[in-house]
Amino acid sequence: MQERYGGYWRYPKLLDFCYLVNPYFPPKKMIDEFQYSFKTLLEQYPSGLKVNSSLCAKIFGVSVDKIVVGKWCRRTHQICDGNTSRKCWIY
Repeated sequence: MQERYGGYWRYPKLLDFCYLVNPYFPPKKMIDEFQYSFKTLLEQYPSGLKVNSSLCAKIFGVSVDKIVVGKWCRRTHQICDGNTSRKCWIY
């Protein structure tokens, strides 16, 4: 078991206290939306950058020009690490 990395969802009775988890994510409303739209989400191409930025801005209550949407990568992390004069959140 210790040599496996991830995939612990296959063992519903296993409690993993070593792996970083967020017990508050995803919220129930998000799970419900995914369940309702599962087939469409699975089969369709995702929205573009402009749509994703607008949705994030609406969710977080900020201007769209304050949103940067991208994959989590070292470069994204470096941008926020160097941003000491402003708040920076990564979701």
